[in-house]
Amino acid sequence: DDFKDINARNGREGADEVLIVLAARIEACLRGTDMTARLDADEFLVVCEDVADERALQILSRRLSNALATPMQIGDLVVEVRVSVGAALGTGRERAGELLHAADVQMAESRERRRTAG
Repeated sequence: DDFKDINARNGREGADEVLIVLAARIEACLRGTDMTARLDADEFLVVCEDVADERALQILSRRLSNALATPMQIGDLVVEVRVSVGAALGTGRERAGELLHAADVQMAESRERRRTAG
């Protein structure tokens, strides 16, 4: 969240390094059959097949959130990022766009909850 601030504080090269670290952390949380992609400047998509249930999805979401929120060393600076994770569990009948939309809505709700909590 607020990637513009990271870019402003750390410059473009520093912000790019933050993205590289975040991408590596995402990959480290995933199984060999899972897939990740960068959707936008600071948005990543993770696709995991065979997630058993909502509890397993929550565990994965928490693992990703914790890994991404851990402070990182970029040059001489310690950079902390705030992340919002949205997740959607499909039955196999949804279209990819429907799942992406559901996850995006959850991500926006997560971001709003954090902003209103202080």
